[in-house]
Amino acid sequence: MFMEARYLLAEEPDLRDPALYHSVLAAIGEGNTIRGAIANHIGRKTNDLGHPLNVLEDAGLIRRESDALAANRSHFQISEPRFEELCREWVVRFAGDRFEGWPAQVSPGIVNDPQLKKTHQVDVAVAGHAAKGQPPLLALGGGEMERGHEHGAS
Repeated sequence: MFMEARYLLAEEPDLRDPALYHSVLAAIGEGNTIRGAIANHIGRKTNDLGHPLNVLEDAGLIRRESDALAANRSHFQISEPRFEELCREWVVRFAGDRFEGWPAQVSPGIVNDPQLKKTHQVDVAVAGHAAKGQPPLLALGGGEMERGHEHGAS
């Protein structure tokens, strides 16, 4: 598994800068899951990441998930079975009765803490169906505090 990413990247015809792709993978693996945090981690501009993220996603090495708490933000995750993914799948399949109906969206999310000027990444964010405007937040689960990362829309 350790060498699999290197072999898969070597086979990609669109690969121009192998170090960039490995840096992006490393940044995501270290918990920088949104475009701005990835860019800050590797010292690049956010606009420079479009092609590498698309190539890594097309190669099946990462996956993009919508943020349940911000419609204009996506998270990037390393494509591998993880406990968080199993928790989200459980909510989708078995937790409808706990929310008075099936949730509209179950995905990771980022919660801003304006007092500490930090963010918290949650592994399971459950949003309900919106009658008007923003869908109601039904549940949050798991997560970790990001250390001083300023997360903007990506």
